[in-house]
Amino acid sequence: MAFLKKQDLLSKVAEEHPDIPRQIVETVGDLIIRKISDALAGGQEVSLRGFGRIIPRYYQNTPNKRLGLLFHPSPKLTAKCNQKP
Repeated sequence: MAFLKKQDLLSKVAEEHPDIPRQIVETVGDLIIRKISDALAGGQEVSLRGFGRIIPRYYQNTPNKRLGLLFHPSPKLTAKCNQKP
């Protein structure tokens, strides 16, 4: 399984948009990730069009686990993942 790290993602965005300075790409990328993290930590659902929804789920009656995340992929993402290579 391959993972896409934040810096790899930002590098790909910077390569696809050479007219945008790298520093701006990194700043905006960090801001987006921080806002998503803050929303999830605050119990808010995050919806990204064409990607899916991330829903915080609180667990009761468990000593170790208080919060988990549910992911519901969008139909567009599901279709893309199910395409034959």
